[in-house]
Amino acid sequence: MSTTSSSSPRRIVAVGDFHGDFPQVHKVLRMAGILDKQEQWIGGPNTAFVHTGDVVDRGPDTIKLFQMLQRLYNDSLSADYDVFPLLGNHEIMNLSGDLRYVTEEDYASFGGQVQRKQAWSENGWIGNLLMKTLSNVTLELDGTVFVHGGIAPEWARLGVDGLNSQVKEAMKRKEWRDPIFGGQGPFWFRGYAQDREAVICKELKKALKFLKAKRMVIGHTPQYETGEILSRCNGRVFVIDVGISSAYGANCAALEIPCIASTESQTKRDGWT
Repeated sequence: MSTTSSSSPRRIVAVGDFHGDFPQVHKVLRMAGILDKQEQWIGGPNTAFVHTGDVVDRGPDTIKLFQMLQRLYNDSLSADYDVFPLLGNHEIMNLSGDLRYVTEEDYASFGGQVQRKQAWSENGWIGNLLMKTLSNVTLELDGTVFVHGGIAPEWARLGVDGLNSQVKEAMKRKEWRDPIFGGQGPFWFRGYAQDREAVICKELKKALKFLKAKRMVIGHTPQYETGEILSRCNGRVFVIDVGISSAYGANCAALEIPCIASTESQTKRDGWT
């Protein structure tokens, strides 16, 4: 999966945390003009769809959601559009055996705890998919960096490729205590979503300079009180986890960046087109 930008103008649509709720995710992707009622691509050519991680936990639909992402990604390889599913902290939690947010309904969908554990193992279909194919934490498209939690300056020094390489190596070795999976790493960092702008915008500016990017788009920190995408630091960072899952309020929103030449971003929410 490429993690570098293209010179071709394109529409980018980014969606935040799914958290195990297929009906809600399908609703959002239909609203955003990515999928139709039959779950087929209608995003058109020169469109990139980015998911910033956290497919799993808090809901029952892990299998359906990963099947959908796997199909969309595979189809995109021979198509004129792009699909970029990124890893979130909950994918890492499940790969490492931290199952505290798995629901009973989710276990049942696999046929039980043993079958679910096998599916998430290195040789299982989900484990293999995440460790071998959909194994990136970050992506840069047309001047925008996408990541689950956020990239602090000390991690931004590695660049997009360096971050992804360290994640892949740590997963390969099963070094789940590697600092890249820690609280200040790109999976868990919440500073850009929660800290005072007077402080954090300066840090964001440093990070973006290292990453050679204009803005950052992050998930991870749910905006379930408003159900809306949060823009901070004069549009330099967008927090797109709006609480799509019913576990967080069943809110609907997607971020659209119309094309490479545009510096404007817009959001789609509750059927707005």
